[in-house]
Amino acid sequence: LPLTEEEVRKMRLEPTVVDIKVEAGDKVKLTGGALEGFVGTVLSVDAEGSKCKVEVEMFGRPTPVDVELSQIDILD
Repeated sequence: LPLTEEEVRKMRLEPTVVDIKVEAGDKVKLTGGALEGFVGTVLSVDAEGSKCKVEVEMFGRPTPVDVELSQIDILD
């Protein structure tokens, strides 16, 4: 049985449009998820999937993580 539009809205499953201009090499701060508050460098951007790969320092070494574009803020 397919979900109704109302069920999709209630479950927050509709696609989210994020208008953010981020490129590889940009410094960003993670604003959501388990790594909220971490600062890292963007390695790659998947605009179609609304995700990016960010390298953050965890346990004393650089670690790449995948995050939603809606979960980052670009730092100056």
